[in-house]
Amino acid sequence: MLEESINMTTSTFDIVAIRKHGRLSGYPLNNPPWGIMNTTKRVSELNRELQNLAKLFKDPNPDLYLEKAKIIYNKKRETWERLVEEWLLKGVVERFGRDVKTQNIRYLANKITDMDVKIINEAMSKCSSFMLGHDRALELGIDFPEYDEVELDVKALNKYFDQLKIRRR
Repeated sequence: MLEESINMTTSTFDIVAIRKHGRLSGYPLNNPPWGIMNTTKRVSELNRELQNLAKLFKDPNPDLYLEKAKIIYNKKRETWERLVEEWLLKGVVERFGRDVKTQNIRYLANKITDMDVKIINEAMSKCSSFMLGHDRALELGIDFPEYDEVELDVKALNKYFDQLKIRRR
């Protein structure tokens, strides 16, 4: 709500977050928590995490790479969800939102294409295949993506997001 109010003015703001650790509260965070990041910040964070993943892929212990790559697919799926809410639907409806922003409906008229649906469905399905919390059936025989494929997936998200921002402005 604060961010919505600030965006209606010429003011700027910085988000400062604190977290709880055990029974103690008040630990400052240098960055806002993932859950409140908008699509732009999430995409930037995914790109940063991708750089760290490249180093882990070269490590002789594949478990470290797999764990981090699964987390990236989790975050990538959540980013696609936020992108749909924030950019594709232009905030007309939002999870846990207080209202329906009918003024933004003008951004939707004839603007969601079959290609949007195809790209988003394929990306979400792939994320679900490799993220934490979704057990993969052994019979599928699917190998976990190597770094190059994870990088291509993040770049595909970047490309789609850039194109969507142009269409939605």
